[in-house]
Amino acid sequence: MFSAMILACAFNTNGSADLTQCTAFVPPNLWESEEMCMSALQYGIATVDQRGWAVVDYQCFNWETKEGKSL
Repeated sequence: MFSAMILACAFNTNGSADLTQCTAFVPPNLWESEEMCMSALQYGIATVDQRGWAVVDYQCFNWETKEGKSL
């Protein structure tokens, strides 16, 4: 099973990410395959970006191996 995770931060007035104002976006869904998770992750990154957050990091986490993989 895989979880999609996105770390996003607010923007500073100069347009850079404010690393002191961050939140994690983790949908409640679990995906059976890495491919399904990656697809969901792409959609999630676009959604978080559209909501005005600076995406800082992201990954699909494999609960069986306890390892994450980025796009």
